[in-house]
Amino acid sequence: YYSFPLYGNSFEPTKIKMLERYQQWGELFPTDSVIHYFATEGKEGMSPTYLSSAMENSGFYSFRNSWLPSATVMQIKAGPPAYFHSHPDNGTFNLWVKGRNFTPDSGSYIYNDNAKTNNKKDWYRQSLVHQTLTLNNENIRNHARLNQWTSKQDYELLSFTNPSYPSLNHQRTIFFIDKHCFLVIDRATGDATGELDIHFTLHEHSEPIIDQVKKSVVTQYADGNNLLIQSLDSSPVSIMEEKGFVSYRYQEEIQRPAFALKKNKNKPTTSFMTILLPFQGHQAPAVVLTKNKGHDTESGKIDLSLNVSGKTIHIREQL
Repeated sequence: YYSFPLYGNSFEPTKIKMLERYQQWGELFPTDSVIHYFATEGKEGMSPTYLSSAMENSGFYSFRNSWLPSATVMQIKAGPPAYFHSHPDNGTFNLWVKGRNFTPDSGSYIYNDNAKTNNKKDWYRQSLVHQTLTLNNENIRNHARLNQWTSKQDYELLSFTNPSYPSLNHQRTIFFIDKHCFLVIDRATGDATGELDIHFTLHEHSEPIIDQVKKSVVTQYADGNNLLIQSLDSSPVSIMEEKGFVSYRYQEEIQRPAFALKKNKNKPTTSFMTILLPFQGHQAPAVVLTKNKGHDTESGKIDLSLNVSGKTIHIREQL
């Protein structure tokens, strides 16, 4: 809560500045115990009474398992058309675990680049440098429609559809499982054909190991706070490193890891299934996905058993 994603024309705030803001807001609203909680770093006041939240009109959604600094938080952007300050990036997200943003948004580098001397603004606006699906690496359009936002015993669910291209809709469904990990199902439907990519961008210090056989990426932080990203598809999928940069401050950029999961779209519906699993240590836990009888991702019928570290969660939904 002392940071926010670098969506659109945003630059990274500092904790000091954010605390100053909360303290100023606290002076305006002295009886607000939640503002007081954030202004005092949780020493006084009360944390919000909710965890995960949906702002349906603006299209921002958050999964969260606590308000402590050790929380797991995913913030997703899937909104209506937006202009000027917005990027074509519906479906993108940031994932924080224990205060670490594993997947920072690319940012914008520069606010006004009318001279087009280096096309930096256009590069940072591209859909392919955000964590979403593209067709032939072309920019998408933003106009997401919410399908589901619900909570069940073992998982929470967000599902939305974005008409990314004239002949292709992108449905992204995110399961927040056991308040710990995320299963992401992407379905590209429509007559369009070509190369589909699910893009991922990582922090500049993540030093990931890419396993072409397992179709996985594992970060290598020395403190053991790490992340596994792995394709769970049974159909052919390839993994490819991409060019990555992030801009936290105006006209400053840092090279960072990025990669994409790739498939060819040559039929009406093509799908991806990916797990994002935070873990503590340097060896990612075993993940076993079982597709139960009747499961059919392409028709939207989901019937899965997901086993992580010996615990099995059953997921049954109609997307």
